[in-house]
Amino acid sequence: MTHDIRWKQRFDNFQRALHQLTLAIELTKQRLRFNLEQLNL
Repeated sequence: MTHDIRWKQRFDNFQRALHQLTLAIELTKQRLRFNLEQLNL
């Protein structure tokens, strides 16, 4: 039974980490777009 709980905890942690990575990628894309726009001005 404890293995089931640990598996779920690990999966939840994985999902949180994946979400954080997704946010970081989006932020990086936004910064890159902003920098490219600044170069064009």
